[in-house]
Amino acid sequence: MKRFVLAFLALISLGAQSASAVTLEDIILNGNSITDGDKTYSNFSTSGSTNVAGNGVASYPNAADITVTLSHSGNLYSITFSGFSLTGDAFGTGDIGQADLSISFDVTAAAGHQITSVGQTITGSWTDGAGHAYSDETISGYGNLHTEAGSTTSAPIAPPAQTLHIVKDVNVLAVWNEAAESNGSSSAHISVIQQSFQQTATAPEIHANALWSAISLLMGSVAVILGYRRSAVLAH
Repeated sequence: MKRFVLAFLALISLGAQSASAVTLEDIILNGNSITDGDKTYSNFSTSGSTNVAGNGVASYPNAADITVTLSHSGNLYSITFSGFSLTGDAFGTGDIGQADLSISFDVTAAAGHQITSVGQTITGSWTDGAGHAYSDETISGYGNLHTEAGSTTSAPIAPPAQTLHIVKDVNVLAVWNEAAESNGSSSAHISVIQQSFQQTATAPEIHANALWSAISLLMGSVAVILGYRRSAVLAH
């Protein structure tokens, strides 16, 4: 708890453009919510699994291994998961090393703002022809993003939304392949997942009652002015 409080105080002191880093475990155990600017990230969940064959090896991080960093500049907001290693390795004939990491969360913009697009950047690599490394992201109600390690993808949110539910399925696979440039052995890993959100300010909502009150006030003011002018004309 003390570690989380100190990190949170550091977050506040850094101001609007950047935020300090805490572990995903800290967030989950301390209210499961964290805020940067007008964005609130909440309801985090994570899990992992491995699939190995032969002498293949694989590993996934737990929540305590994952560092979460928040930042924003203008209307672009980011949440980055780093400090971990999702890995798979294959060394000989029949080896398979596969690891999967799932991260889900909600992101909510404050009143007066809506999210217009999302993007993800994945840092990692894999042996060509002998596996893969990617993140499949589901944006509930809007579709999916497939992003391979070493690349960035994005998608519009139409219509714009104030709250989104994000589910990331991050997977690495290494398989033995004699045709691979590595003489058959292979490795796959991912170490950074960056999520971005572009937003826009929304026009203030005008309620019917408020509009009618404004019109009534305007009409009343016009009537008073016209009455005053008529009285002035009759006086002459």
